[in-house]
Amino acid sequence: METTISNAMYLLMIGMATVFVILACVALTGRILILMVNSWSPEKVEEKSDATLELHTAIAKKAISTLTNGKGEVKRITKIQ
Repeated sequence: METTISNAMYLLMIGMATVFVILACVALTGRILILMVNSWSPEKVEEKSDATLELHTAIAKKAISTLTNGKGEVKRITKIQ
């Protein structure tokens, strides 16, 4: 009986190590693939026009005015990074 449990534990450890190695290879391959694709096709950043910024400002002012029943006021709008 002692050898049966010993063999079972040995197989368990071998199986878990194999799964760990395979999953590590998959994760590493995925990360490398992502880095390669991002280096070949960088993300395009579009600059917003003044009309779009004015529209967003007007929408924010109207929303705050509506939510505060006309008591709120927009003093400054800053972009959060």
